[in-house]
Amino acid sequence: MDTIIMTIIVFSGISAALAAILTFSDRTVGNYGNVTLTINEDKNFTVKGGSSLLDTLRNEKIFIPSACGGKGTCGYCKVAVLEGGGPVLATEKPHLGKDELENSIRLSCQCKVKQNIRIRIPEELFNVKEYAVIVDKMEQLTSTIKKLRF
Repeated sequence: MDTIIMTIIVFSGISAALAAILTFSDRTVGNYGNVTLTINEDKNFTVKGGSSLLDTLRNEKIFIPSACGGKGTCGYCKVAVLEGGGPVLATEKPHLGKDELENSIRLSCQCKVKQNIRIRIPEELFNVKEYAVIVDKMEQLTSTIKKLRF
């Protein structure tokens, strides 16, 4: 009985220590502070750094097409990252052609906003709106794609 209680106490202590380390890391290492997002040279946003470019744009109500929901598997969320995007990741390369790489095209779901960043997107994406609907039927087509009827 004493062994079980001691095991629970040790396990709880280790879990608490790991949680504290993760919390500290998130607040220090993962904190990029506020950065400036410049779109098409004429639209500036002050955003919190650390998220993907896709999520950051979504938070600003700018919706980039993405069939996989930001998992890096569809290749639809391409944008031109002119400055501040960091190196192209290995997860992006299968979705980008040579000419796209030369023209600074990136997958917005894989590009993290860690510093001031300048991007170029088609103007028509500023007209895309978010809608709230009631889903009538949902069918799982693959592990990442669902067919919705509303």
